[in-house]
Amino acid sequence: IRGATAEAEASSSRSAEAEASSPRASSPSAAPPSPGDADQRRTMARSPPEVAFFRALRAELQKSAQFFEQAESILEIRRERVAEALRQLRRAVDAAPGVVAGLDAAAGDRALAACVGYYRDLLLLENYAIINYCGFSKILKKHDKQTGYVTRSQFMRICVAPQPFTHYPRLLEMIKEAEGSYREISAAASTLAPAPAEGDETPSRRESLGSSDERPAAAGALAALGVSP
Repeated sequence: IRGATAEAEASSSRSAEAEASSPRASSPSAAPPSPGDADQRRTMARSPPEVAFFRALRAELQKSAQFFEQAESILEIRRERVAEALRQLRRAVDAAPGVVAGLDAAAGDRALAACVGYYRDLLLLENYAIINYCGFSKILKKHDKQTGYVTRSQFMRICVAPQPFTHYPRLLEMIKEAEGSYREISAAASTLAPAPAEGDETPSRRESLGSSDERPAAAGALAALGVSP
């Protein structure tokens, strides 16, 4: 009797182990459906408002990504122009007085104004990227709250995260480079600027940055650089 009981217990143990190791047993069949499971997708696919909503959302996502890429390409062109202005100022500083033709006394101030405007637009594009990412997240959060679906996490991970405005190392590199360029241009402009004659009214560098309407924005960009205009 004891032998038969032991054999039955061993057989039951082997059956339990085999059942536990099978794929059917390891699958979470008893768990509640996940937010992005097939049932939710089928339900949303049968809802015309849901289909229209996500179609419009994807269209806006594509427009935001295209605008960011175009703006970044334009800023790349301006980056090269600022770099060329800096190279000319360096050559003027290194050369003997009067050797470099075509650079007048205001060349340094013009280069500074161009650098400040370029830096300001870099920061605006970075703000655009941040606002768009947060905007899509908030739209989906409100959608999920009103509909009862849970779509934000999956949509942000699959659709929004790969977009160029969510990861922009080139833009961050240009921002850092512009800060260094401003310091170098400022130093070169100070070296090249002639000392004002007694009684002359030389406009300040802040006035050379633009009209009175443009000065607050330029001053804000200078403040972001940590430089007093």
